Amino acid sequence: MPLYYHGSFLAVIGITGEPDQVRQYVHLADRITHLLIREKELNRLSRSLEDKKHFVIDALIRNEIADPDYLDTCLSDLQVNPGTKKRLLIIQSSPDGHNNSSSLEQKIIGLFGTLGITLYTFYYPNEYLAVLENSGKAALYQILADFTANCGALLSIAVGKKCQLFQLSLSYQSALTALKYCRSSENGIAFFDDMTLEILLSSISEQEKNAYLQKTISALSDEEKNLLQTYFEANMSLLGTSQKLFLHKNTVQYKLNHIYQKCRLNPRVFKDAVLLYLALQL
Repeated sequence: MPLYYHGSFLAVIGITGEPDQVRQYVHLADRITHLLIREKELNRLSRSLEDKKHFVIDALIRNEIADPDYLDTCLSDLQVNPGTKKRLLIIQSSPDGHNNSSSLEQKIIGLFGTLGITLYTFYYPNEYLAVLENSGKAALYQILADFTANCGALLSIAVGKKCQLFQLSLSYQSALTALKYCRSSENGIAFFDDMTLEILLSSISEQEKNAYLQKTISALSDEEKNLLQTYFEANMSLLGTSQKLFLHKNTVQYKLNHIYQKCRLNPRVFKDAVLLYLALQL
């Protein structure tokens, strides 16, 4: 039996046996072959779409647009409006997590659907990048918080600053800055828009960071660092610190004096307190 597809001859299906007995199997083989070819076409179309998404995001975040015409064609095919402001969203899963990667992928893609995101891609081994239309921060944060709470996986989610589509590299860089502080946030979510001091601290190299810590708080114990942290959270109030730590006010003052003796920076003096606060942030 000849096999035709879209009017073109492709192959011949042959089955040995009595014609009347095997004819039904030949027709069945013909239908199955058509289904397999159609599935192959759909997979190729889907792969082509994923390749276009990856090409667009990669070109934009690297700011390397070698073929502007093809980029415009891809944006049109993906129905992305280049005239509206966007944000770059990064979702990073824990590389040592024990979650089913396929299941996690479906959950993340479902999240993108909820947010109306059509332009996204995956970077091996554990990172998703997505282009988010500029939307209300409060609503976006709530959706992301609910997602991380219900996902069952250890995730870091960073949201870059808003910018024009062809300046997406700026949003990407700001999202990378926010990503550094995801683990210290309450639920693994960080918005670049919420960052202030962290923007400066993120530019400090590891060597410079270690040198600064050696000059400031390296001699302090974890208990003393915790006392300082509480002291700063209480706006440098002895009374507020004593109430939070259930200590007598004089005890707090004694411990702060002991810190001064160890690191030669006085937490009660504003300039020294600033240096100690920066060290704790690092």
